[in-house]
Amino acid sequence: MGHSITRVAVIVGTACLLAGFTAVPARSPGVTQSFRDVAVNGLLWGGHRFHEVTSFNTWLRRHGTTYAAWARRHRTLSLGLWQHVACPPGCAAALAGPRPNSWNPHTRCRPILTTIPRLIGNQLSPLGGATERGGVLQPHLTGASRRALDLPCLTRGGTPTFVEIRAVQIAADLGSPPDGDRVFNVTDPRRLDISEPMRSIHLEIEGTWRVAGVAPSTDIPSLGSVVDVQGFCYWDAAHTDESWHSFSGWELHPLAAWR
Repeated sequence: MGHSITRVAVIVGTACLLAGFTAVPARSPGVTQSFRDVAVNGLLWGGHRFHEVTSFNTWLRRHGTTYAAWARRHRTLSLGLWQHVACPPGCAAALAGPRPNSWNPHTRCRPILTTIPRLIGNQLSPLGGATERGGVLQPHLTGASRRALDLPCLTRGGTPTFVEIRAVQIAADLGSPPDGDRVFNVTDPRRLDISEPMRSIHLEIEGTWRVAGVAPSTDIPSLGSVVDVQGFCYWDAAHTDESWHSFSGWELHPLAAWR
């Protein structure tokens, strides 16, 4: 699905799904585009090169169809597009290879490689935290989904739910609250040019996963340690006014794996 040699036909002529494009010569129906081309250069669709994902709701209202249906027909192109959007420029070359695998055998999803700032976006709330609207994955998991043992790999809108973030630093160990979760925060030590809330995210090893025996180790390394993490992108609106949650609702919850 994610290999560089995969080819999927692009059906030209569909109205615009995405924004942020540069015009290029139109391509005729049936012309194929590789995963690498999409991942590195963006999606070529209807004669335009698309680089960014905008509101799905706007597109759905205009065209009366779903991104999920498009993604099912064009799995490799959909994957390449999301990798291109979520990945920082320095890792574009890596996207030509196979997509990363889950480190937790309980999780069947394959993660989107991203960074904290790219994932949560750059829109600031009045308190200086990342807003829900500014996040790159729209729509995303909310509500009771964080307690589920088996989460979907895509939302109903076709958005990937599972991400991988590399080389983050443990910034706070918040222990285990009464609900049985194991809680800590990480930050991106490479992005000291932006404020702490905008380069940090809250992580929760879910209590239901712990009870079921499918959670990662809760023996978290000491503060300042650098780890790689995989988890489901989730918005918790209950803590957007609290500093320990970076004045933002963004979490990886459940956290599926760390190493």
